[in-house]
Amino acid sequence: MGQTPDRPIFYAAVAGDTVADWQSWRAGEPAAGQTSITYSAQFFELCGMLAKRGVVSCPPGLPALSDDRITFMPRRPRSLGRGWRYQLGLARQSLELLGQLIRARPSHAIIMDGVAYWALLTPARLFGVKLIGSQHTEILPPGPIRPARQIILGIEGWALGHFYQGFLAVSTEVAAQAARLTSDRLPIATFHGTYLESRFADVQPPVHPGAGQFRLFFAGRVEEAKGVFDLLDMMRALRAAGRDVSLDICGDGSALAELKRRVEAMELGPNVHVHGHTASNRTLALLSQSHAVIVPTRSTFLEGFNKVSIEAVLAHRPLVTSSACLRGGAMLAPAAVEAEVDNVDSYVAAIGRLIDDPAFYAARVAATDALRRRFFDLANGWLAAAYALIAGGATGGRIDSTARLNPAATQAAANGAS
Repeated sequence: MGQTPDRPIFYAAVAGDTVADWQSWRAGEPAAGQTSITYSAQFFELCGMLAKRGVVSCPPGLPALSDDRITFMPRRPRSLGRGWRYQLGLARQSLELLGQLIRARPSHAIIMDGVAYWALLTPARLFGVKLIGSQHTEILPPGPIRPARQIILGIEGWALGHFYQGFLAVSTEVAAQAARLTSDRLPIATFHGTYLESRFADVQPPVHPGAGQFRLFFAGRVEEAKGVFDLLDMMRALRAAGRDVSLDICGDGSALAELKRRVEAMELGPNVHVHGHTASNRTLALLSQSHAVIVPTRSTFLEGFNKVSIEAVLAHRPLVTSSACLRGGAMLAPAAVEAEVDNVDSYVAAIGRLIDDPAFYAARVAATDALRRRFFDLANGWLAAAYALIAGGATGGRIDSTARLNPAATQAAANGAS
């Protein structure tokens, strides 16, 4: 793919305070409130490794800053909604992003999923911009696809296969979906989230509580599609069965107020603790006090590689989840108890097995030891995958993200990003 001298690298971030991440990265510190190495920090490191300036298209409300190493270009606020209103808002944002690309004239542009329609950015190719998609959720739902969605996916797949130079996929499942969507016309590099080992250094493996209280932990967006209301039904069923179980819920979202209301209405307050948004240190403390992590994502939500499921493994905690999470995170299966998706009774049974069978529980805890190391290694992360696509000169097919990246350089990048 080659590099173009004196032209920057462009990064379209879907969310997050990229300016604060830049300030932390420049100071040699981890991003505030994060246990993982942020994608924006890895982008800044990528620019350094390629000796390129960076241009960041960032969410609305952030300052427009520029110096000799980085330029931030905030996008205009986008109207929220569903159905055609959502599609129209995304199309408008796509055209705004296209304008930013034309003004910046980068050699390469990495576009995060959810920022734009891939197809509407293809005119940037006329200005010598090499486009790379970065997909962090599943592309194709497991069930039937509505006709309108099929048309959009067909157009997007054609654009990716004919006009994009590469694709970053958060899991092998997402990579396989991208290959199907583009008829194997697109170079694809897989990656997954990468974490700071120091943040988990003091987290000790749990001990089965025996006859004591069994503590569950949930973290993430508080939305119906993430299964938060199913959690309450599970806790009610566990209580009715005489189980001594508590649940800590960390996170913010549009369903937070309703979740609190239902906890009170169902009289679950003594056992269900809704903390709302918590700082990373508090989140880690609650995770460390738990016996298992639950990720009850519903079938209506397309996960990619759920980050909380990774954090469960890093904290030596068994994972209770379903195929909605394990499709992208299949490698975590040895540490997981799989329930049937959208089935509260199945989740209750899975939790009950962890409580009733200490040997089964201990085996899931022990399985985390063999899984943890890969999530601390930047050679398996976004930085390595992006570097492989831009500097590796690949021409097609799947790419081994680590094949063209010096491990010493990778570790140096990890140290710089952290």
